[in-house]
Amino acid sequence: MSASSTSTLDELERRVLRLSEEPCTHHSEAQIHHRLLVEPHAYIGFVRALLLALCSGEASLELPAKQLFPDPAGGDFRVMPAVVRWRGESCATVKVVGTNLRQQQVPGQITVGRALALDPDEHFVSDLFDICLLSSIRTGLCAALAGELLAPDSRRLLLFGGGRVAYYCGVLLGQVMGLEEIVVIDPLAERAANCASLLQRELPSTRVSGETTVRPDQQSDIVVLATDAREALCEPPGYGAKLIVSVGADCDQQSELSDSWPGVAAIYVDLPDSARFGDLKRWLQRGLVRPERVTDLLTLLKSGQAPTDGQKLFISTGSALFDNLTIAYLLGRWAGSSSQFPQLR
Repeated sequence: MSASSTSTLDELERRVLRLSEEPCTHHSEAQIHHRLLVEPHAYIGFVRALLLALCSGEASLELPAKQLFPDPAGGDFRVMPAVVRWRGESCATVKVVGTNLRQQQVPGQITVGRALALDPDEHFVSDLFDICLLSSIRTGLCAALAGELLAPDSRRLLLFGGGRVAYYCGVLLGQVMGLEEIVVIDPLAERAANCASLLQRELPSTRVSGETTVRPDQQSDIVVLATDAREALCEPPGYGAKLIVSVGADCDQQSELSDSWPGVAAIYVDLPDSARFGDLKRWLQRGLVRPERVTDLLTLLKSGQAPTDGQKLFISTGSALFDNLTIAYLLGRWAGSSSQFPQLR
């Protein structure tokens, strides 16, 4: 059998092979950023509605475990599929995301990769999403949902980290909670100042400042850890916060929380998959935490019970469900299903 040496097919090859162009729309980082932040309450409300539909059984979810493949030379890549079905529509997505520690070809960007959305009828890849900011924004969304569920009266936020994830945690928590004050802590003064300035622009009614170190007497209602730390940087009493949110330690090489926390705080996760990595994985392996003492957001919503008093930890290491729901919002799925999105509280 001979093969054509050109990059095109001749007439006979086209008749036999019968190929058709698969239409695909590319969604850039800038488009994703502006689309999700132009109306953050609509985005958050959309996700609330879908979570409540999943809790009631109106919507269904297929969520295989996230697969993480470490690279012996550093970094990793992850495969994260999810399918959500509700009211005759579906959203099927697959995210292939890498942790880019070398940053030679793609400098300054530790999260790289793409997410795919499939056409609901013919199952070709209909939409291709840049993934760095989408992953960061959906992490901020999880922090905001945790804030309104677990510490609804909070007014002060202490934010460790001045990068993308920290920024989105700050801006979405600020929108949801009506925060009065945000303090950004980053050892790089310029990064702390830039993050604080952008948060101030997005949240003009909130006092925002950037610092390189935290004051010994610093107190806060919510503490968010959005760092690349490899050793624990937060231990009890955690600046007196009602809620500690850890979103940075999303692989086994990273850590943000000391081993003292399991004895003093109730532990929550976005979904059970988050317990398979990082600090919480180590606590479970060592018997510091029993699996039944870890509560995920869907279980919390199904129970209809407000959390008890005392300090709470919320840990997220990344869920394909929240990628999926973010992509569904961007694609306009279920746009006519609810005229008023409910509050979770």
